[in-house]
Formats: sequence, C-alpha cells, structure tokens
Amino acid sequence: MPDDNRFASIGVDDDEKDTEADRSVTDSASDSDAAAVSGTGPEPATTDTSADSATSGTSPEVDPAESGPAFEFDAVQQKAVYPRPESWDEWEEALDFEVKRKLRDHGVKDITGRELDDAIARTIPEVTDLIVEKALEARRQKFD
Repeated sequence: MPDDNRFASIGVDDDEKDTEADRSVTDSASDSDAAAVSGTGPEPATTDTSADSATSGTSPEVDPAESGPAFEFDAVQQKAVYPRPESWDEWEEALDFEVKRKLRDHGVKDITGRELDDAIARTIPEVTDLIVEKALEARRQKFD
C-alpha cells in the first residue's frame, strides 16, 4: 500500500501546501493509523501468558474485547449480495440493534463489517433449512 496520501492535496492551493515538517508529522500519523487498521500495531493483550499454557498445547486466552479484528482486510474476498430493500433494512437493524448490542455486552466495541459478514457466512451452513424455508416463502408471497 502506498505511503503517500493521494488525497492530501485536494482542496489545497499551491501556496497553502504543507511544509516538509508538516508532511513528516502527517506521514507518521498515517503510519500509526495504517498500523491500527492493518493490525501491525501492538500485539493483542492476553489474559494468560504463563509457561503452563505454552507447554500444555492450548492457545492462551485472548479477550475478544481487546484483541482487535479477527482477521485483516487483505484476507477477505469481496462479494456482492442482492437483497430487496426491506430485507436489507431488516438485516441492518438486526446487526445494529441486536448483534452489535450483544457484542458490546461482551466488551467488543470495535467489530468490523467484514467480521460480521464472515460470521454470517459461517452461520449459513448451520441454517440451510431455514434459508430454504425463507426462499420458498418469498416465492409463495409473490402470488399473494
């Protein structure tokens, strides 16, 4: 990913451009922002770092509220979905008012859309009968 902010000079006249010192401050801020987004910043906090957990073969406990996103943006494959507007509204309401609230109850306040989309995709194999039922119901309602 380029280090330069390609949008930095938008709306800035030539006589108002940043000085070299301003650019270095901006670049270091951008680097820390990029590290926060990419997850290359500080390691996630763990609750158990004892030698016993390392030798027992189990992973140390990680607090989901402090671990950051479950995976990086580069790990995703972007796909389109095509719901009707009313279905999309229900989707967003369920995520915003139910799922995100329950995640906040668990201390997770920084859930990303890609994490929610991935959780939805991993849930689909568990609810195939319900999906079939909803698809058939929509076709039946077409004639009502």
